Amino acid sequence: MKIAVFGPHADKETLAIKERLFNRGVEAHIFDLARFPSRMSITFDKGELVVDSRLLSEFSSAFLRGRGLNRPSYLNYEKPFRADNDRQWTELHDAYNRFVHQETINLCIRQSVLAALSKIRVVVNTVRQNDYHRMKTYLLHRLTRAAASVPPFAAGTDKESLRAHARRALNEAEGVVQKPLAGIYKTHLWDEKMWRNHPWNERGALYQQYIQGDTIRCYVLDGEVVAAAKIVHGGTVDSSMSQTGIDVIELPEHAREQAINTAASLDLTFCGIDLMNRSGTGEYFVVDCNMSPMFVNFSRLSGIDIAAHIAEYLARRGDNESRKANKAVSLLARTKELIASDGDIREKMFGNHRGKRG
Repeated sequence: MKIAVFGPHADKETLAIKERLFNRGVEAHIFDLARFPSRMSITFDKGELVVDSRLLSEFSSAFLRGRGLNRPSYLNYEKPFRADNDRQWTELHDAYNRFVHQETINLCIRQSVLAALSKIRVVVNTVRQNDYHRMKTYLLHRLTRAAASVPPFAAGTDKESLRAHARRALNEAEGVVQKPLAGIYKTHLWDEKMWRNHPWNERGALYQQYIQGDTIRCYVLDGEVVAAAKIVHGGTVDSSMSQTGIDVIELPEHAREQAINTAASLDLTFCGIDLMNRSGTGEYFVVDCNMSPMFVNFSRLSGIDIAAHIAEYLARRGDNESRKANKAVSLLARTKELIASDGDIREKMFGNHRGKRG
């Protein structure tokens, strides 16, 4: 059995999954799509897909950790990205625009690889599902439509409307937070100064009702909660900014069902879900869902081997795919044997047709 893992070679989560698969006697191969096109070859030919001389149809299942995105190495990310004169624009922005154009084309090939593979094999998770990470408002919208317990939120560029929403929420609840619209940027407690200083002409904002209580991280795999823990942290709204440890817990049944239903409503095989347990009420709210979460540090602190759970699932699904493929080959071979050995079958299948042609 062969299983593909798409992600950076130096990524801890990618390496952990490969190691657990190796321990199970499974051949795992890492495909770092960020190497395409300079250090990786991809070929679509006659319905087959070949990546670095390896036929992807030979792999029984796959795990998508990252699709492979690059960034221009010559930019200084500590300085503001701006051009003060025409020369700077030519030297910096033109080069950057060419880079973005090429990355868009390269991303088309990379995502085509993953989309094509997901049509013939189990891929955890697909490109479409991975995109949710960059569409927080759509993610929250889908969860709300699925009747998940999501704190009320509003997003957009109508700053007066959003301020009114924030003020109403302040009167009704524990507070308001400004959350990232995409990616892994930090969440901060909202105030009027933050509203005034937001660059409204450049990007929108996402406000959400703040839930005071315990931050819970749980992992759902194949319709089951495989781990859950309370995040121990300081006084920050975003627990990741002051995390000091975790306390492993057993989720109550209603919170467990909520986490499982959250993953199911987004069609996710594997995800990390952030819940807030409101103080003194026993209520649980879904505040975020990550389709490709980090889990190595969580496993180190909790003693729960998330990578082993993923490897077991990939191997089990890969084995099922191999069994189905072998069964199909066996049935085809048996059919050929019957046709070759039985003249009546050949006559029924080909006799009349051959007669008309002959």
